[in-house]
Amino acid sequence: FLAPYLRRPVVWKPSEAPFALPAGECGALVLQNVAALGRQEQSDLLRWLDGASERKQVVATTTQPLFPLVVRGLFDEALYYRLNVVLLSVDSTPT
Repeated sequence: FLAPYLRRPVVWKPSEAPFALPAGECGALVLQNVAALGRQEQSDLLRWLDGASERKQVVATTTQPLFPLVVRGLFDEALYYRLNVVLLSVDSTPT
């Protein structure tokens, strides 16, 4: 549903793939399961976002609430606020 709104080129990072940030041109980064990133990967992502010469578009997904991870020191607070977290609740009950 988001595809028409993403800047080109789009880079998809599935959660099961080894973590690596795009080195070349990237309009939008779609990152699955951001809650599973380790502290070093979180730091790398924040540095990548802050060091970009042009504004990056990032869509980061997770099934876990991130703020409790921030409170427990498991997720970087600066990255949490940099991602502009939006909570979407999806009802899985068929209609």
